[in-house]
Amino acid sequence: MKYALIIIEGPKGSTREDYADADNLARNIGTSLQGKAGVTKLNQFAYLCSLEHGLSGLTALVAAASARNSQSRTLFFDQEPSFVISK
Repeated sequence: MKYALIIIEGPKGSTREDYADADNLARNIGTSLQGKAGVTKLNQFAYLCSLEHGLSGLTALVAAASARNSQSRTLFFDQEPSFVISK
């Protein structure tokens, strides 16, 4: 497998506190990804990791989600998914 698509659970409800918690999670993820090669942010809670650069991006994403008690889902691909448009 060469790519991993990571989806992290977003806000659980629709209150201000739920969205604030989701924003904090997104900030924590951004901080944990600094210096990690091969990670492409698709949106606030979806990331594509190139595993050719190692597992550090994948593990940082899963750890950040786990630290905030959010579930994450991982899908593995042999090729870059066609829905990802890169330059």
